[in-house]
Amino acid sequence: MPVIIPSKILLTSSIFGVTASAIFAFSQTIVEGMISVKKACSSRASEKESKSNSLPLDVSLSIKEGDQKAGMVHVMEKHVSKGEYLEFSKFTSDDKAEVIRLILEGWQMTSKKLLSDENGKQKWAIDMDRKIGYGKDKKPATKLIIVVRESDNYLITAYPRC
Repeated sequence: MPVIIPSKILLTSSIFGVTASAIFAFSQTIVEGMISVKKACSSRASEKESKSNSLPLDVSLSIKEGDQKAGMVHVMEKHVSKGEYLEFSKFTSDDKAEVIRLILEGWQMTSKKLLSDENGKQKWAIDMDRKIGYGKDKKPATKLIIVVRESDNYLITAYPRC
């Protein structure tokens, strides 16, 4: 894998007595280490994946702001505890970054179960093995439901469920 070293680094390095070949060797070591980590992670992921009948880990989720009907605007307005819609299930966190992290964590899990696949939408259930919010009935919820548009995995909604 070629490593490109910007000319500013080379100029700075000559001032401090570091040779370009030393910088290249150091850069190459870092790149090789990153490749090794990526291979190790993907081999562990494929081992887990072979034990499951769900989507592969490399299927990305498209999370956009959206509006009141779909996307993060919908999730944040209807499925966080300070949202005005009391009849919906709620995440325990009101922090948008935390909710996004939780959704992405769930999407990456290989234990997703496809609940429905109709009208161009897929509804997935993920057991998060911990309390992530409350269901409509106000009981603690450990499952995450993620609904996506099938064609491009655009997030329509996500919410906790008992």
